[in-house]
Amino acid sequence: MPGRSDNIVKNHFYKLIRKEFRRIKKAAKIKVPIKNDLTIKHIWELLKIYQLPISVLANENIIKEINLLKSQDNDFNPNCQSSMNKSMPTP
Repeated sequence: MPGRSDNIVKNHFYKLIRKEFRRIKKAAKIKVPIKNDLTIKHIWELLKIYQLPISVLANENIIKEINLLKSQDNDFNPNCQSSMNKSMPTP
């Protein structure tokens, strides 16, 4: 993004990720604190754990990234326990 510092771009990106995380929490009806180091992979893990459709997300760029992760996830199994859900309630 021309004319914007790297820090502003980074902050905007993480704001979008936090926003999508809140959408997932609302859709799954869970109460999980937002981590400071959220990534697209965390969003994908939550979608898998709670078996939510990608359509709960709103940001087009994040949806593209999630679809890319989904295509690379050969052993996707919605019933598997990931390392992320050890601190999360089960659905």
